[in-house]
Amino acid sequence: MKILKQLMATVNSDLFQPKSDEQKNLIQPTIATWKMTVRTLGFLALACLFLWSFFPILDKTYKVYRLPFLAWYPYSFKTSPQYEFTYLYQVLAIHFIAVVNLNIDSLIAALNMFVAAQFQILCDDLRNLHQADVSSIDVKKKLKSCINHHREILKFADHANEFYNWLLLVQFFVGGFSIGLAMFQLTVVSLAVHFAVILPLNCPFMKVVPLSSEFYSHVSYANAILVEVFMYCWFGHDIELKVNISIFE
Repeated sequence: MKILKQLMATVNSDLFQPKSDEQKNLIQPTIATWKMTVRTLGFLALACLFLWSFFPILDKTYKVYRLPFLAWYPYSFKTSPQYEFTYLYQVLAIHFIAVVNLNIDSLIAALNMFVAAQFQILCDDLRNLHQADVSSIDVKKKLKSCINHHREILKFADHANEFYNWLLLVQFFVGGFSIGLAMFQLTVVSLAVHFAVILPLNCPFMKVVPLSSEFYSHVSYANAILVEVFMYCWFGHDIELKVNISIFE
């Protein structure tokens, strides 16, 4: 939390603010990309939450007291009102987890996006270092400011990496495992369709019904995790790309 507070203080410092309307316009595409990616992830998360929360109702499996998620409880939930309370508990829990994950993903992507935007501002300052109406003394002051800005950007990037290193490791591990599990469930659907004649009706392969709300929840979840991993890779790549391009400007 201390590192995060330090990062937020750096973001709000005068050194890291755009100095002109041109610089604001310069970083707008980077900010717009971040917003679009976060909104896409949010939309997929909402779709997944809706399907997860209501697929027992949509599939009418609530009549046999099916919950959104398989779980063991030290009581029987197949009676009312235990079933309704347990159902509500699972729905609220998955919404809470989704909101936490979405905010963590958005924050990590925003930190990387901010580093890329700062390199754009720094490059613009260096391009406009030698202006016709600026004296040599002012040029030296601006150059010192650019050097200090560059050092602060590197320091900010180091602190950001220190803040989300373990978060990123856990998110990548969980994301990769989740994609594999979701795709396996969809593969199981395909197997159930092709081998329905020889598989018994109570076979575990027959649990996910093709084109059901549960099926679409797995599709939405897999896509959401793919967008999540894409966010980390894209904005990290964006920093590397802007740094490499700035060398030749």
